[in-house]
Amino acid sequence: MAKFKETIKLSYILFIITALFSFPCKTAKLNDWGRDHPRAKVTLDYWGEACSTDMGDPVLRGGIIPYFDCQSYLYGMLDTYLSVSKFIPKNQRVCLPKNISPWQILQDTKYIFDVSPTDNNFRKPYNGPNTASVEIIKELYKKYPCK
Repeated sequence: MAKFKETIKLSYILFIITALFSFPCKTAKLNDWGRDHPRAKVTLDYWGEACSTDMGDPVLRGGIIPYFDCQSYLYGMLDTYLSVSKFIPKNQRVCLPKNISPWQILQDTKYIFDVSPTDNNFRKPYNGPNTASVEIIKELYKKYPCK
């Protein structure tokens, strides 16, 4: 009788596994992510536009980068910078505060396009088409240089 119960349990488990893998899972299908999107450069222009709309939610469903999320971009950029910063000479490094948040990074780079907080003229040369992460790090270096 015990052998019979084990066989039924094993058969039941195999049936469930087969059923799960036999039918497409509707919840795992993401319509907008089903297409191939080529890698796109996050320019300072794009970053500024996206982050001025809404910092926390990926509201940009279309465009060059579907579901772009500023906060995630900043976390990724900071994590990457921190992991490679030990290879940068100390006098060229950014020394960020220990628990800096993406919101603080946004505040620190608020005037990245402007000459100064009181002047609405764009910087020359205009840095909008440059890669956002490079320009953000340059801006942070002005505020947090390593000593």
